Amino acid sequence: MGKAQAFGHISGFVKVIVDGEDTLIGAEIVGARASDMLQLLTTAIQLRLKAGEVADSIFPHPTMCEAIMEALHDIHGMSAMKAP
Repeated sequence: MGKAQAFGHISGFVKVIVDGEDTLIGAEIVGARASDMLQLLTTAIQLRLKAGEVADSIFPHPTMCEAIMEALHDIHGMSAMKAP
């Protein structure tokens, strides 16, 4: 993520867990600004939103929260930033 690289915080990860119907049921974030970023996913889990619904929302650029967007897109094999 560009924002992470700009601030020199390039280690960490976002993990999202969905059920068989694409509903978010869990999440984990490790790294810089994790506590700030987690609110988005805790709200989505509480509202029983689908990963696709959250992934299709607008994520400002550059922000650390773009890592959440990438993790959500990765569920469906559509992450643009995933390392080979």
